[in-house]
Amino acid sequence: MLELISFSKSISQEHPLITNKKGKPDYHTYYDILKELNPSNTDHKTNNIHWYILSAIKYYNSKKWNLYIQQVRATILSSYEEHKNRFLKSNFDFR
Repeated sequence: MLELISFSKSISQEHPLITNKKGKPDYHTYYDILKELNPSNTDHKTNNIHWYILSAIKYYNSKKWNLYIQQVRATILSSYEEHKNRFLKSNFDFR
């Protein structure tokens, strides 16, 4: 984790992938920059940079994590309710 933090701090604000066309931070391309890190720990989890960063956000900042997944969670729960209701109202005989 410390290597990742150190590498992240070394990335210049002038790096072409830091911002999108509107000048806002582009976190998806930021992951591409972070993939350049070759950690000394060969643990497979640290080599999957997306998993590693999202796990760190989830662990250290649950408020931002919940904000990040809020829309996906709402969509999944909505779909779940819809399919559950369709199943319960169906006349399918399982015998």
